[in-house]
Amino acid sequence: MELIFQDYYERMQCRIYAREQSGSKIIMIGYDGENLIEQTLPDTPEIIDIKPLLIIPIFMKDALIKAFISEGAKSNLRTENENLLKGKLEATELHLKDMREFSQKLLNNKLLVKIKSNDKENKI
Repeated sequence: MELIFQDYYERMQCRIYAREQSGSKIIMIGYDGENLIEQTLPDTPEIIDIKPLLIIPIFMKDALIKAFISEGAKSNLRTENENLLKGKLEATELHLKDMREFSQKLLNNKLLVKIKSNDKENKI
């Protein structure tokens, strides 16, 4: 679900629309004063009255967004970007671990070769 914030400065309002996409079908979720309603957007361009989910005073917009973010963090909700970053971080950590093991094997092999060559020099 995507929230769309639209400012109406002439009325000092911010209207919040909820948009859900299911395949090629776009559904707007609004509020008509009593009930939540779903409005499917038509395939052809035509003018329809889309009901906002919420109308708030424009000066409350930033405070409301901050409150949503704060509550989401308390609930341990993650955005798509956070999940992507977490996955990239885990992949990087695994890669670094593999590279450490690989370089350690290379160093061990190089030391072994050096020790063997020193042994041969000492025997001559």
